[in-house]
Amino acid sequence: MKKARGGTQGFTLIELLIALTIFAIGLLAVAGMQLHAIRFDAHANTQVVGDAVAQGVLADILSKPVADPIFSVTGTNSYTYTDPSPDNHLTEAGAGEGRGSYAASYTITIDSSAPDTAQVQVDVHPSADPSRTTSLIGVKRLI
Repeated sequence: MKKARGGTQGFTLIELLIALTIFAIGLLAVAGMQLHAIRFDAHANTQVVGDAVAQGVLADILSKPVADPIFSVTGTNSYTYTDPSPDNHLTEAGAGEGRGSYAASYTITIDSSAPDTAQVQVDVHPSADPSRTTSLIGVKRLI
């Protein structure tokens, strides 16, 4: 800051330009962090929905009665889960992430870890990002 001829003080144009440049660099850094946070949130939503689908499939299989034919032989089955409504509460955050199709497959192995048990492994792959697989394993007693 320089003292003017008349005794008043003020900033020079160079000082103002330097201050504005520093401020702009700070704003760009904050904008970059915000963009990264939005992307991370979208991936987290996809993972949460995949986890929920896997837990639902596993709970459905483990709740079946022992006499159900599904537990009679070792095998693999699959089906596709599609979000039934575009306004699902799981998709509020982000730009619709978490919504869409999830391919779920399950494998039932009889007597794998102990006699008279069935091990159920559920794998869920979101169609938007097949590399983000969720796997859950449960065991059911067959007695």
